[in-house]
Amino acid sequence: MSSSASTPLNYTLGLDIGNASVGAAVLGVDRILGLHVRTFDRAETAKEGESLNKIRREARLTRRRLQRRAHRLLRLRRLFKRQGLIPTTETSAFTNTASPWHLRAEALHRLLEPAEWAAVLYHLVKHRGFQSNRKSEAKADEKAGQMLSNVNENRRKLMDSGFLTIGELVANHADFIGAKRNKGGDYSHTFARSEVESELHILFDRQRGKFSNPHASPEFEDANVTPVCPSIDTAPAIESTVILPDEVETVTAASPTVKSSYAWDMPS
Repeated sequence: MSSSASTPLNYTLGLDIGNASVGAAVLGVDRILGLHVRTFDRAETAKEGESLNKIRREARLTRRRLQRRAHRLLRLRRLFKRQGLIPTTETSAFTNTASPWHLRAEALHRLLEPAEWAAVLYHLVKHRGFQSNRKSEAKADEKAGQMLSNVNENRRKLMDSGFLTIGELVANHADFIGAKRNKGGDYSHTFARSEVESELHILFDRQRGKFSNPHASPEFEDANVTPVCPSIDTAPAIESTVILPDEVETVTAASPTVKSSYAWDMPS
């Protein structure tokens, strides 16, 4: 019985892969067997030319940071309620007090009421200072470099002024009369996270030792230090994402345009 064996086809496949097109060519021994080109939109913004992945990544990191912060503050308010500082977990239970900065200074010199003490602790945990995670951060990031520079400057002010804590410094120093917080790209009011933690310990020690505050126990102090300087800042469980109709339309409208061109001459 005779059998017909197909002759193997010797060819070379060439690929040209770019960020906006992919080209392919199939070359035979003495001729071009096939050509193919596919073009598509670049995965970058039209104006800045930045990667779309970078934009999505930065937005994702911002969402996670805000979720962690909200969850951290919610845990803190629940802790306040369990300790008997406030009747509810709403921020209105302790925000109708004096300026938190002035209360942080007064906490060194008098016994604070439960709502005032809650306002001070909440303010410390909410604005827990700047912490640099990399030694080269100042060189790699201009914003981080400015913040680190101002951290050192404010540390010098604290030492020269004779104030005990940064809360007392901001409440009384002439450089902080106009504004207490950073505004409009100005990072001159930046403090280190380690100094916030130090102030937290000092205030607990003063309220507990000198004024016998019943809400300044060592256990309660440790529970407040953890949100300020956690080893791992755990995020809450993320619910399932629901894509709304208008979001679907936006995604569809932004989908890339793909164009293809073929020219094949393969033997049958």
